[in-house]
Amino acid sequence: MLRRHPHVFGDVEIASVAAQNEAWEAHKAAEREATANARSVVDGVALALPALLRAAKISGRAARIGFDWPDGRAVIPKIAEEIAEVEAELDAGGARAALEEEIGDLLFAVANLARKLEVEPETALRRATAKFERRFRQVRRWPPNAPSATTSTRWRHCGWKLRKKKNNPPQRRWGTEKNNTLSPRRS
Repeated sequence: MLRRHPHVFGDVEIASVAAQNEAWEAHKAAEREATANARSVVDGVALALPALLRAAKISGRAARIGFDWPDGRAVIPKIAEEIAEVEAELDAGGARAALEEEIGDLLFAVANLARKLEVEPETALRRATAKFERRFRQVRRWPPNAPSATTSTRWRHCGWKLRKKKNNPPQRRWGTEKNNTLSPRRS
């Protein structure tokens, strides 16, 4: 504890949180170097972490030594490339192992995007899943008074679109002049 926190228990002064984080990472890197088994900056990331979180941590470690995207927007073409590879694999008949590999690459790229945008991927996925569940439950009851066995896929798709629109109203921009008054304009 004393060795890992010289700014608390010693006479080392650290000017900012960023400097403290940098000093901490340097200290951990030195510890990894001193450990006989550690050969890489990505060593030591717990295998038990949820996969998306582990992917973000691994890519974050790689980023510390310069292996990184300049910003979040730069990751998007990589995601498009990975989607194209999934599509190509599907077109080729898609063996399970090959599809798993391509989906894994896609998810890793998405975890990188989340990291670059400072979005915690596990939280984002949990919230998206909860949103899906909420909408799905609403769609299963749509149209009103219709037995679920008679509700077609087409009707459910329409219900899904309505639920999505109801839960995410269109953005309105103010400033369009109409008859000398400000009125909302759909974007």
